[in-house]
Amino acid sequence: MKRDNYILAGILSAITVVFFILTLRLPDKARTYPLFILGLLTFLIIVFLIDTNIRAKKESGKSEPLFKDFQKKQFTIVFSSAAAYVILMDVLGYFTSTMIYIVFCLVALKVKRSKSMLITLGFSAFIYLVFVYLLKVPLPKGFLV
Repeated sequence: MKRDNYILAGILSAITVVFFILTLRLPDKARTYPLFILGLLTFLIIVFLIDTNIRAKKESGKSEPLFKDFQKKQFTIVFSSAAAYVILMDVLGYFTSTMIYIVFCLVALKVKRSKSMLITLGFSAFIYLVFVYLLKVPLPKGFLV
C-alpha cells in the first residue's frame, strides 16, 4: 500500500508540474487562481505523503491487495464508455449523451434498470435546473440534437 501511495503522489506531482508550466504562459492577472489551486494541490500531496508514512509505521506489516475485488470487465466497460461519451457529446449533445452514458454504466454495473432510469432522470433534471435554468450556462449541443 505504501508503494502505491508513493506512485500516486508521483503521478499527481507530475501533473501538477505540467499544469504549473502551462499556467506560467497565462497573463499575469489570469495566473492567480490556477497558482492558488496548484499550491493547494501541492500542499495536499505533501499531507498525503506524511499520512502514508505515519500509517506505514503503525501497520503491522499485513496489507491486503490494493484491488482486492477488482472486476476487469466492469472497469473496461465503464472506461471505454467514458471515452465514447466524450466523443458522442459533440454529436448528440450534452443531455442525450449523458443520459445514454449514465444508463449504460449503471446497467453495466448491475443496477436495476428502473433505478438507473430514475437516477438518470433525476441527475439530468438537476443539471438542467442548476446550469441551464439558474446559472444560464450553455451546455454542449450536438449536431443531431
